[in-house]
Amino acid sequence: MQKDDNTPHYLSTSKYLEDQTHISHELEKFRSHQELTINLLTTQLKDKIQDIEKHILEKLSKNSTCKNNDDYEQIIKDLQYNNTRLAKNFEDLEAKYENLNNQTTVLRQNLQKLLQLGIIEQLPTLSSLQNKVQHVDSFVLSMQNRDKARDQDFMALYNMTLQSQAKIYNDSTKIQKLKESLNKSVLNATDHLQHLERVTNEMHATIIHLQQNVSQNSKTVAVTACDNTKTNYTGSTFVTFTTILNSVGITNLTSLQSTGQFVCEISGIYDISVVLTVYGRNKKFVVYKNNSYIGRIWVDDYYVEHPTDIYWRSTSFLTSAELQPGDVIKIRAIQPHMILEDSIIHVSQ
Repeated sequence: MQKDDNTPHYLSTSKYLEDQTHISHELEKFRSHQELTINLLTTQLKDKIQDIEKHILEKLSKNSTCKNNDDYEQIIKDLQYNNTRLAKNFEDLEAKYENLNNQTTVLRQNLQKLLQLGIIEQLPTLSSLQNKVQHVDSFVLSMQNRDKARDQDFMALYNMTLQSQAKIYNDSTKIQKLKESLNKSVLNATDHLQHLERVTNEMHATIIHLQQNVSQNSKTVAVTACDNTKTNYTGSTFVTFTTILNSVGITNLTSLQSTGQFVCEISGIYDISVVLTVYGRNKKFVVYKNNSYIGRIWVDDYYVEHPTDIYWRSTSFLTSAELQPGDVIKIRAIQPHMILEDSIIHVSQ
């Protein structure tokens, strides 16, 4: 309504109600939009932080040699702090919206009372209502500016999150490559060590074998035995040597004394010499290595002009043989009724 220049201008009731309804509607839309936006951003931020924390924990659990654990923990703390700050700002914003709604409700109630009194056009405090509306508009603009700032903060935080993910992925890739290279080096080193161990064992076994051979070859083995008694041997019996004259490097002499068999204890080339004194003529003895023939001892029929005479005759035998531990040298009387006395055997290496 317009009056003369000295009359103050008042806002009509319909215009005020229309503006008030429009403002309330816009505030409600803005509030709903802000709540949805903040809830969505908060949810996305929380999910992103949880994904980052989970990803970092998984990477840390897979490889404890990561050098940037402190950086990752600081990033997580920063993200948690930003999330807390956004949540607090959201709570402050909700409180301010609630306060604004309360103020709007109070204004509506006061306006309703004034309408009922029918004195809205003469109300001298209308200017204060206009100021409050302007204050509300300023507050809405301020909230919009803050919302833009929050959006910028969120975008910066989101970009930081992407950079952190890229850095974590690059570090994980480097760690995986380093682990693969280390595994290959360990396998190669293990193969070389096993080969070296096999070669060392073979060389050790060869050295031990050579030492044994040298030790055995350096040992002196010799034995001289005889039988001074007159002994009658039947066919296919072995000549015994009951008396040991000397012995070096031999421990088993019982077999030579009791059965006439020399048992080799150390491998090598042995000289074998035998002297037999036989009462009779045309006698034959066979020398065996184990069960193999290696020589024959003859007592010839020398006194042909006295075919009925019998004399003591001596015969000798000399040979060399390669013997291994357990090999046996023995002399067998072939014919029956063979009388021996002062028989000697000498075996030496």
